[in-house]
Amino acid sequence: MHCYDILANPDYADAFNYVATDIPNRSDYIIDDDEDEDNDDAQSDLVRVVLNLGFLTRRQAKKFAFGKSDLNQLLKQVSPQLFVKSN
Repeated sequence: MHCYDILANPDYADAFNYVATDIPNRSDYIIDDDEDEDNDDAQSDLVRVVLNLGFLTRRQAKKFAFGKSDLNQLLKQVSPQLFVKSN
């Protein structure tokens, strides 16, 4: 069972450049390397996924590739618990 959310600690959130899902207009704070404005959240979501990679099923982890399209596909499959709002 997952018992500690490292990204709830603001020092770690800053260190990982993570923008929490409960931040209003979250994508306005995320800068990524392409012109596609529809995938800006993927930058921060990838941080959460990588930190929780050990909690994915073996099948999900083996299929995971570190790209935005792969991340968006994974987000449709994983438990919403990986993306809980920070306090």
